Amino acid sequence: MEQLKLKSKLIEYCDYHCIDISKYAIPLKADKLRYERDVKNFCKRFAEKAEVSDIESQDMATLSCTSENPKFQKEHITVRVGLGLYSKELEEKIIGMPIGETKTFTVGSDCVTVTAEKSIREIFPELTDELVAGSGIPEVKTVEDMYTYCRYKQYDDALEEAADEACAYLAGETLRRSKLDLDGEELETSKKFAAGLVNFEAMAEAADSVEAEDSDTVSWDVKAMADQIGDSSLRSAVLGQSMTALTEEDYEAYLNKISVAVERPVEDIRREHPLVEYLIDTYNEFFIDTVETYVFRKLKEIGESMSDEAEN
Repeated sequence: MEQLKLKSKLIEYCDYHCIDISKYAIPLKADKLRYERDVKNFCKRFAEKAEVSDIESQDMATLSCTSENPKFQKEHITVRVGLGLYSKELEEKIIGMPIGETKTFTVGSDCVTVTAEKSIREIFPELTDELVAGSGIPEVKTVEDMYTYCRYKQYDDALEEAADEACAYLAGETLRRSKLDLDGEELETSKKFAAGLVNFEAMAEAADSVEAEDSDTVSWDVKAMADQIGDSSLRSAVLGQSMTALTEEDYEAYLNKISVAVERPVEDIRREHPLVEYLIDTYNEFFIDTVETYVFRKLKEIGESMSDEAEN
């Protein structure tokens, strides 16, 4: 295949951010307990362990116990307080007990004397913008961002189908509202490239054979399918213009990178990855990574607003 330079020109670009996708939104409400747990788990990443002067739930407490019951005849035993792995009743009773103190408790029918020897606690840092900014999570730079991030994590599964439909609509509207100077040869080459990936004729023949047995089957429009894929490659290219326009230098860098990785000549790689394939793949990657991320976030914002309005 001959190398193809992007000849179609974008005269006026329609920024996809201005296109209304609210019709695809659904009401969304975060589970409060899960939301609070996720925020706490984030802070836990930065927690430090410290020796403290009393015992609280979740502390790692070192105890010495005496009792006629062998279960409570232990020296220097370490217990995660509150889990109930040693004795749920005894663990509840020692909460608030100062380190170094000895107390006697009734646990069921047993008399147990406990000496609190040491307690190690996880000290959670205050959730601040500075702490959040160092999290490494993209687009999460402030405390408000973190709260939003923890709520929004819950919505991905619920929005999967709606987001797919919104992405398709957004791409089509962006293309329709943009002004283009289209190159016929380029579009035809894109269609041929797409047809090389999908054997439309074979699909049509298979469909025709099914139609002979089932008259209700809708016939395949081969030309329309090829047009659609050619249009999709152009659509992705148009959306890609909002970020960057690819150049021949980009393509050459791409070929050299693969050549080094597989230890094969650049010309071999060029034959396997023609320019048109590189353009389509790169712009499609932009569409998936950038536009889809935008759609999910926008639908989440609208979905929460819908739930708040319904409650009020």
